Amino acid sequence: MLNGAVARRYAQALLEIGIETNSLNEMEQYLGRFVNMLDNQDDLRRVLYHPSVVMAEKKELVNAVLKADQFPETVRAFILLVIERRRENYFIELYQEFVRLANQIRNIVEARVTSAVELSEEQVERLKEQLRTTTGKQVVLHRQVDPSLLGGLVVAFGDRIIDGSVAGKIRSLKESLQQIPLPSLP
Repeated sequence: MLNGAVARRYAQALLEIGIETNSLNEMEQYLGRFVNMLDNQDDLRRVLYHPSVVMAEKKELVNAVLKADQFPETVRAFILLVIERRRENYFIELYQEFVRLANQIRNIVEARVTSAVELSEEQVERLKEQLRTTTGKQVVLHRQVDPSLLGGLVVAFGDRIIDGSVAGKIRSLKESLQQIPLPSLP
């Protein structure tokens, strides 16, 4: 929970700057690029996350990488501040929280749909429309396929999960049956 609180605090600060400077989308884009760099560049990640590397070296390396990629000054200063405060291990959570908060401002909800088989584009559009009607927000839908669901789908958005999968129905039926007392044998 502490990780979430730290990420939320930093994300909220960057969000407020993004709103004030009308650069929310740009900040999201560049912060996302930095997180992708951490994912894809082993050397950068190794230096940034290693506890024995001094802060000055971390900042020097990151600053060089960000300047080479022409990051906006605000985003570069923010990333360096996070490193200076020794919060570099929170970049992924910080980015995710920033996107979540920015999407709230933009009236967007992200939803994840897991289906037993690949959904057609028509099914995806119908689902997005139903979710838009339910939430009153624009919907960004992330899809994945999980054959273990057997059929149907599971939709997760916000703090809600709707399990319409065959596997979920079987699980629910099993739980219901386990609640029924069995007659005792004579």
